[in-house]
Amino acid sequence: LGLRSAELILEYSFYLTVLPLACTALGLTSAMFAVEGCLVNGYLLYLGRAFHKDRTGHNARRIFLTSLWYLPVLMAGLLFHSQLGDDLDLPQQESGVWQSVRAFLKERCVHEILVSSDVSQPQLCARAVVDKAVQSADRGGGQLLESVKTAAAQDPSA
Repeated sequence: LGLRSAELILEYSFYLTVLPLACTALGLTSAMFAVEGCLVNGYLLYLGRAFHKDRTGHNARRIFLTSLWYLPVLMAGLLFHSQLGDDLDLPQQESGVWQSVRAFLKERCVHEILVSSDVSQPQLCARAVVDKAVQSADRGGGQLLESVKTAAAQDPSA
């Protein structure tokens, strides 16, 4: 009972995993969307696999409840990490809504909180460390190794 449904849920969950990767590969979003999207999709795949192995009402309910928040979360991530930014030719009113939504999401993004932390504190975000190293490499190739060493020395968790 329900084997066909379980197979379809698992199959479509795999298909949805491609979306964040494709958006990032096409340059529509930042790499953080691929990371966050893969985490959300990983949970969906986990539930799909659990339902495929054990087709009970409990597992079906978990998949259903996840499907209610899955797409809004994924689309919010797509909106937030969009590389299109202000290049969109939106009417003034829609542009204000776009900026408000992005600001709202930015206040709650762990990555953004870590990156925008006090500059006197060491950067804890791996992306910030890599970005600093790349900027340093752009200024002079010989400074790359030194920049990575400095960033690693500032990070107490390294």
